[in-house]
Order: sequence, then structure tokens, then C-alpha cells
Amino acid sequence: MEKAKVFVAEDDDMTRQYLKLLLAERGHDVVLEVSTLEEALSAVQGGKLDQFDVNMAIVDGSLSKERPGCGDGRKVTEAIRNSQANITIVAYTSARKQDVDYGDFFISKNESIEVMYGLIASLQST
Repeated sequence: MEKAKVFVAEDDDMTRQYLKLLLAERGHDVVLEVSTLEEALSAVQGGKLDQFDVNMAIVDGSLSKERPGCGDGRKVTEAIRNSQANITIVAYTSARKQDVDYGDFFISKNESIEVMYGLIASLQST
């Protein structure tokens, strides 16, 4: 994978900004960001991932503070897979790994950002 062009689906503004800043420090671009399930599905189904040449998606498991654990990450992943099979999807959530049923890779929000950097670096070498 070349430089990551990242789609971030995350309802927490601070977490989105944190990811954007830290990924930019390593030369990667967050080219599209959304905060709700509706925005995520609209972006995917509206061709925005193609438009922005996205090659990685970082997807929270729940895109609503009112509906924690509702399976939003799975819904976004299914939409991406139906339109873009070649995008690497990272489940980035505070849920336990055994409770996550979406994405190509799992990274806990409790882990260091170095784990994300390591994942991207390993994908760049393939």
C-alpha cells in the first residue's frame, strides 16, 4: 500500500481529529471523515471513496452515543465491501476483539497509535 488515503468513520470529534493529526505526522492523509452512520453510508454509496481514492477505512463500531454496540461498524463495512472490495478496513473501537465482527484488522482504542502506524507500515510493504 502506498501512502494511506484514509476514510474515517468516527462519532467522537476529538478522536477523529486525533487520528487525522497523528496520521498526517506520518505522511498519510485523512481525505474523508464522517461522524454518523447515515453520513458514512451516504459517502460510500455516493462514490466518495472512489472520488477521494481511499485505500484504507478506519471505522468505529458505534457511530452514535445514543446506540452503543449497535453494529454500525458492520453496516459501514458491508457497504464498503459492496462497492469497494480493495479497501483495507480497520475496526477501531473500544469493544473487545471477540465482540467485533467487521473489518480486516482490529485495533482497540485503548492501544497506542503506534499499533496503527505499525499496521499501515506493514501494509505498505506488501
